[in-house]
Amino acid sequence: MIDNAESKGGSDRRMLGARLRENRVPINASRFWRQVCAIVLTVAAPGVISPVFAGEAWELRRPGVTVIVEGDRALADRTLTRVLLAQYTARLVLGWPKDFQPRPVLAVAITDALTRKIFVRPDISGSTFVSASARSGGVLATPALMVISAPLKAIKGHELDTLQYLYGTSLLLEAPTAQWPECARLGFGMIFASAQYTLRSHLFIDGHMVLAAGEWQDLIRPTSEPLDPARFLADDTGRNDELLRDRRGYSCFLFAQMYATGTAELRSAIAEVYAAVGRGAPLEASIPAGLGGTLPEFAKRFHDFGEYHWNRWHELDIVADFSLPDPLATDATAVEPVRLEAILNQLCVKFESCRSASTHAPP
Repeated sequence: MIDNAESKGGSDRRMLGARLRENRVPINASRFWRQVCAIVLTVAAPGVISPVFAGEAWELRRPGVTVIVEGDRALADRTLTRVLLAQYTARLVLGWPKDFQPRPVLAVAITDALTRKIFVRPDISGSTFVSASARSGGVLATPALMVISAPLKAIKGHELDTLQYLYGTSLLLEAPTAQWPECARLGFGMIFASAQYTLRSHLFIDGHMVLAAGEWQDLIRPTSEPLDPARFLADDTGRNDELLRDRRGYSCFLFAQMYATGTAELRSAIAEVYAAVGRGAPLEASIPAGLGGTLPEFAKRFHDFGEYHWNRWHELDIVADFSLPDPLATDATAVEPVRLEAILNQLCVKFESCRSASTHAPP
């Protein structure tokens, strides 16, 4: 398990051992509703085709967060809870400043059947390394709002996995990590995807999960040898080579894990590397003393961590308890079919992924 306190000397591995607890930082976005895009505040306009949805749906709101869910009120409550827990996890794992708040978010979760009626799955043929979730959802980031569209998985207990992955990954677009490279989003995306929440607000991230189960099991080979930093931090590595793509994905995960379970000093050093690579600076000239100061020393420390992870992964578990707000939602409204369809039509236009040319956003 990780200890997020300052190191008291010795090697980076002495950071491990103590159980970590982290209280949430309340979200304060009082002007949220003036910032929400019009795409979710209008009803269907004349000319929209007959509804493709006739079931139950809910819209829940609290300051800074809105969720629209196809399903009953209990599923809507779970969805709002999962969005908040993803924010708390990001604050913990990414080390956000105490006073930082992410931009407001709108999360839309609908069944896969309804997703396929409205949206066309994105073309990811040119992607270097993606999870199954990236094939079936969407993220739209504006300066004032983050919009997440995710299908509900048809597996009991895992309905919100895609939403969790997409929103967790999108939180790296927030100010503290906005300049970090694609490798960071890939690596931390795996960490967010493997986060488990039990007893409503207890976090457990298995240090070995990415090698054992989940949607990554078909994409990462457990025997993959991690690449050197100069290769896995480059966006084009593995673009046309499946095995190399696997190795890069595993390497990006390991580097993210190295950050997430590190001391404050190690986190600061890795953040410097992420930021420098994100700016396009030469890696050789961007390695701080905390990572050895030279590229060979940096590579050695990274591979040493990879060996440690392989042999003692159980010591890299991340555990925390969060405190959820009470009441969870400040406003709850049943969503009529015609309004849900109008929202989805507008989203597909924004995402440029409409199934039919007749699907359009109201003016």
